[in-house]
Parts: sequence; structure tokens; C-alpha cells
Amino acid sequence: MSSDPHRVTWWRRLLTGDNWNEVLDGSRVTLDCGVNLPECEPFCDCGSTYAPIFYISFSAIAILTTLNLYIAVIIENFRETPPVSRTTIDKITQWSKSWVKFDPIATKAIAAVSD
Repeated sequence: MSSDPHRVTWWRRLLTGDNWNEVLDGSRVTLDCGVNLPECEPFCDCGSTYAPIFYISFSAIAILTTLNLYIAVIIENFRETPPVSRTTIDKITQWSKSWVKFDPIATKAIAAVSD
């Protein structure tokens, strides 16, 4: 992660589960790191043995948190919705009776009126 855009992409991939296994595979301890740096000894410091534990626990916590957030927003919107009153039901009934005049056989369409 050499720059901020890479970090943002990395976190987005982890939070959304978008091919996060590539991130996990890139941070595991491997025999060949694919990097020829003198400070990177193969099977020593080219990754972490704790990477799978971190990624799986992070993904589980992120998914549960996001799911709880979505559920909280939905419940809050239901809480703010006013209950259906008797006058609203009466208006719907009145509209249904008026619609029968225009569509007596219930085709759910009325003929176009031409001028």
C-alpha cells in the first residue's frame, strides 16, 4: 500500500468482500514473495501467519456492522411512517368505486379519449 488511493481501494475491497481473497493471499507467508528485495527473506518476513485470522475476523465484523446499519435505517423509517388512518382507507375505497365506472370489467386500463 504505497499511496492513499491504494489504501482506499484495499479497505473498500475488504468492506465489500470484493475479491478480498487476493488481498489475503498477497499478505500470507509464502516461499516466493515475488519481490527481490534484500530486506525480504523468503518464508520469514514476506507476510504474516496471522493474516487469515485478521482478514476473516475483520470481514465478519464489517459485514455484521453493515448489516446492522441497514436494518437500523429500515426500522427507523418504519418508525417514522405515520399509521394508516381510517380516512385514508375511506379515500382508497372511494377511489376504487370511482375506478369501476371507467373500468367495469377490471382490465386495469381505460380507453384513451380523443379530441
